[in-house]
Amino acid sequence: MNFPWDQLLVHGNWMITMAQIGAPFMIIALVAVITYFKLWKYLYREWFTSIDHKKIGAMYIICAVLMFVRGGIDALMMRTQLAIPDNTFLE
Repeated sequence: MNFPWDQLLVHGNWMITMAQIGAPFMIIALVAVITYFKLWKYLYREWFTSIDHKKIGAMYIICAVLMFVRGGIDALMMRTQLAIPDNTFLE
């Protein structure tokens, strides 16, 4: 197997590289916290398989807020890129 390990991370932009390194660590930390406090059964039983309309609405609103924040961050990065000519912010 000839996997291109040198192309795994984006080189040249420190923000993208830090996001590529930080995101897996945040996911691992979240899984570790849920496991440490033994919340898997509670989350599965009370939230992931819930048919309660209030809990489904709360999950929907939380997801919408997270996507709104992500869209705002993406918009800020695009506006920063387009603010001046020949900007290499997102390259």
